[in-house]
Amino acid sequence: MKWVLNAPTIQASRARAAVAAGLTETLATAAFLGSVAEFPHLRNQAPDLYRAFIEQCWQHASDRGLTSLIHPRSHFTEAKAAPLRREAYLRLRRNWNITNKLGLFDINRDEKNFDVAIYGSRRAEPDFIMASSVHHPRVINESLIHDGSGTLPAFRDDNDKWDLRPHRERILHVDLERLSAWKSILEDENTSVLDTRMVYTVNSNAMQILTLTCHRTPDEGSTATVLCRVERVH
Repeated sequence: MKWVLNAPTIQASRARAAVAAGLTETLATAAFLGSVAEFPHLRNQAPDLYRAFIEQCWQHASDRGLTSLIHPRSHFTEAKAAPLRREAYLRLRRNWNITNKLGLFDINRDEKNFDVAIYGSRRAEPDFIMASSVHHPRVINESLIHDGSGTLPAFRDDNDKWDLRPHRERILHVDLERLSAWKSILEDENTSVLDTRMVYTVNSNAMQILTLTCHRTPDEGSTATVLCRVERVH
């Protein structure tokens, strides 16, 4: 018997081979990223390359070294990411939450924000500073040396423009006391303080308002929805 392979048959065969190769790679990657031995802080989480990369950076970093990363903030806000978040809190030195409202960065304009995080060696307790909803990187540098005078910034200014005013109160110090305040907003009493999800506020007064006026309602999933009324503080 003589077999004759025509063009459609060859194309179909190549397509099946490409699909098989792609599926094999996907399954292998998922199995590797799901390895608790390789990535102990990703237990019970969906396979995620950026989270795996964060953990690899920690494992290979010097005790005296620092690791600076630009990454999404989902491990700080997703309930199931508590193991990774706990470790991140103990390693963070700086965490700058930056938006792309001004289109400064060559990423999708629909990408609402990302974090610039600086990690170091593991500490016994959280001790880092952060700023949130920053529309331009220079605002961080200027806020670090600001004298604290003037009107507090908001997400938008009085002219409904993206607020680019620096202010000392944009810089928040995060320790166990701050995490406890976040827990009072987002978590139930059974959640460990170190597992508390991060709260992103424009300035320290907004954080105080949240602590006093917000209440927590359960979402359909394991996350929480914060319902509150935040007024601009002058």
